Amino acid sequence: MLHLFFDFDGVLSQECVQDFCMKLRKPGVSVTCITTRNEKNAKEVFEVCDKLKLSCMVLGDVIDNGSFTCKADAIAMKRRFANADETFILFDNDPNEIIAAFKIGMLAFLVPSFLTEDMFGEDIDELFQKVRM
Repeated sequence: MLHLFFDFDGVLSQECVQDFCMKLRKPGVSVTCITTRNEKNAKEVFEVCDKLKLSCMVLGDVIDNGSFTCKADAIAMKRRFANADETFILFDNDPNEIIAAFKIGMLAFLVPSFLTEDMFGEDIDELFQKVRM
């Protein structure tokens, strides 16, 4: 199983990333939105997730900004209960989140905030093959 986590602000909030997510949805692939917004400020997040039929992790109400701020930490908790052959990947526009993911051995991609449709030229099946190597 491949678990893909997309930050919302600056990532999944972009329509071209939403289109990319829809192409990634295949059997054996779960796509989740993850945000540090709190629930009361997540109306837009929920709307996009409903539209794309994605699950959503809203961390803002459960994290203490002084000690538990990384999305990577939240994903790592889910990973603890996963099978050894499951892969977890974070897509985020915050370099600190990417570094945190790398530090715990998770794959992560830094998503530039100036994305355009033509930046998604990668064949999805080819991308999955590279990830699973």
